[in-house]
Amino acid sequence: MSRADGPLRRRDAGRPGPACRRPARLPVLLLALGAVVGCGSGDDPGTSGRSEPAAGVELTVRVLLRDGVFRVPGAECSGTASMADLHATAPYRLLDEDDRLLAEGELPAGRAVTAMAAELDAALDEDVAPRRPTFCEVTMTVTAPPSSGYRLAVADREPLPLTAAEDDQWTTALP
Repeated sequence: MSRADGPLRRRDAGRPGPACRRPARLPVLLLALGAVVGCGSGDDPGTSGRSEPAAGVELTVRVLLRDGVFRVPGAECSGTASMADLHATAPYRLLDEDDRLLAEGELPAGRAVTAMAAELDAALDEDVAPRRPTFCEVTMTVTAPPSSGYRLAVADREPLPLTAAEDDQWTTALP
């Protein structure tokens, strides 16, 4: 304190200054830190008072947006018309059968896939008709705990059940 702030006061002779009190706090802080670190370091997850989260598995989730828009197959796409909210960066939530949140993120861009039977599609000349009726397929990899069933909620839409396919692939389609 300076004289401009008022008269200088003397500390009580019997009370130590703040510099003398700090070293006494250090051992207490170190002990507290050691206790906190020690509580969670056991090999058995049950000893720390909380269980470890289940290990995640990588799932491939495919969402087929059946909009029937004319596009070049393989072109980047997103939902149109009534599905305009299903676009790249739209928020999604992956839920289990009991609606517990397992993962969340943003949709990636989709890719146009042909909406016609393979025979008819192969008969079309790409030079004459480069665009054809397509659906937009959004494919993403999600890491989530194993579950017997999953549901996907995108944007503000109600969750849709995902159907199991081969090799940890899960699919759904709109509408």
